[in-house]
Amino acid sequence: VAFGRDVWVANPGGRSLALLGPPYTGISASVPVAGTPRLVAAGEGAVWAVGGRTLWRVDAHALRVVARVHLGFAPSAIGVGSGEVWLAEAGDAVVRIDPRSVRPTASIEVGDAPTALSVGGDAVWVANRADGTLSRIDPQQNAVEKTIAIGAEPIDLVAGLGAVWVVRQT
Repeated sequence: VAFGRDVWVANPGGRSLALLGPPYTGISASVPVAGTPRLVAAGEGAVWAVGGRTLWRVDAHALRVVARVHLGFAPSAIGVGSGEVWLAEAGDAVVRIDPRSVRPTASIEVGDAPTALSVGGDAVWVANRADGTLSRIDPQQNAVEKTIAIGAEPIDLVAGLGAVWVVRQT
């Protein structure tokens, strides 16, 4: 994930997050985490990582973990935006995390098997693989305001350039 001028990458085998800074020719720093990070996102003043049932908040300037939270589930996706951290729960929900307290504040039901999420356009977008839908969450209401049938298994997405781009498995 890009954060400022840096790029952060999960390194599950090294049990760390790797930092690539300019001129991006190699790893310039590494932040150890007590676990195996798999997903990374950035925003709300931090780099966020998820591995198994753990969420880490990393201070990108101090290069250290500043919060570690055990979750009751293993997230399948992470996104940051609209003032919050968003985690897809493999069942059928998205959990909203307050970035200051690093505690859940809401659980929002979405389609079946949320696989990916992206924050953009004043919404949280969720690809629901098992039922072939895209959910649009209104962060102000903590509710799905629209569900769109995709017609095939959505496996990834990104919100940007005035649209939501969905990758489907064919």
